[in-house]
Amino acid sequence: MRKGRCEEFAAFGWTETPPDPAAASTFERCILQPELRSSGQHQLLHGWYEALLRLRASLPRELPDACLPFEARRALFVRRQEQAWMAFNFSAQPCELVLPVSAGRWQVLLSSSDAEWGGRGRGGPSVLESSGELRVQLAPFAVLCCGRAKAP
Repeated sequence: MRKGRCEEFAAFGWTETPPDPAAASTFERCILQPELRSSGQHQLLHGWYEALLRLRASLPRELPDACLPFEARRALFVRRQEQAWMAFNFSAQPCELVLPVSAGRWQVLLSSSDAEWGGRGRGGPSVLESSGELRVQLAPFAVLCCGRAKAP
């Protein structure tokens, strides 16, 4: 098991030895501490996961109908049944993407760049207009989730 774990984590480019899966200390570090969810960064992360779960429950249950990688930029675009889309930046650098988003108005549903999630602020409108393509700016390690905007 140890050998397999080392081989698995080698793909991540780790320079340190991965945690020993058979060590009691590894198990103890993985035990959830519910009292932490109401303080500091733990509270922020707990709220983020709650928001993600609420968002997931509100989206169409079908699988994504489009998944477009931007490998050179370490980014990903995912669309769900023309009702919602998500853009992910997995890079430490900000990136600009031109996305194949259906024409119309799109409401920002969740953005990890917003100050409430510890970001520096997204700095854009809450409703985006697409003509069939949409240019978006993503902060480092950010996700932007949008859904069809309701008629004004």
